[in-house]
Amino acid sequence: QQVLGGRGPPVRTPSGGAGGKGSAMPAVSPRRGNIGGQGTDSRATSKPLSAAEKLAERERVQAIHRRFYAALAIRDLVAEVPAVKVAKQYAVPRGSLQSLQSMGGMYCSMVRQLCERLRWPELAA
Repeated sequence: QQVLGGRGPPVRTPSGGAGGKGSAMPAVSPRRGNIGGQGTDSRATSKPLSAAEKLAERERVQAIHRRFYAALAIRDLVAEVPAVKVAKQYAVPRGSLQSLQSMGGMYCSMVRQLCERLRWPELAA
């Protein structure tokens, strides 16, 4: 069965698509090149943003970039790159890296405890 993309519920056809038999995966829109036929920039046809909305959007995008930057630094730390080198490469204080590393360790510990309480030993290991 093939799933046709669009804005409503998925429509299944008996032709067997990329998602396999009974798949509810949306199709890739050839017009826009993304999944489900949804555009990435819905503001192309709407009214211009106000100054406050532009500021909020800029802050939202910057927050996403900061999280990605932090993820790259954590990746290097997990790969056992020395903290001094990572701090220099990403231009952040070593204390900030140590704090980030500590918060990541606490999060992993909480997820592990959750898995143990749910009796999911494979995920807790």
